[in-house]
Amino acid sequence: MDAPVTTPMVAAQEVMRAIGANIPIVDETFATSTHVRGFLNSDSARQYSYIRGGCLGWSMPAAVGCSLGLGREPVVCLVGDGAAMYSPQASGQPRTKSSRHLHRF
Repeated sequence: MDAPVTTPMVAAQEVMRAIGANIPIVDETFATSTHVRGFLNSDSARQYSYIRGGCLGWSMPAAVGCSLGLGREPVVCLVGDGAAMYSPQASGQPRTKSSRHLHRF
């Protein structure tokens, strides 16, 4: 199979281009986080949140808390499928509270 391959660097570049400089980001993507940080183009020290170490499942609840702390503003959560399995309830609770900014993908 000679299917085209998207490298982590290309994926990070396209994601950062789509997000822009004004949307807060909570990042738990171990494969692309170095590239995501490299493509950050923001003057705000508060745009990007990342944790060092081996903690799985923290980013979805953190993104919900970030959004609530910002008056329910949109927040992008970058998370892989493995880490996402640890906290699916993070997307269910605020949805029941009429949050218009939380979407599941």
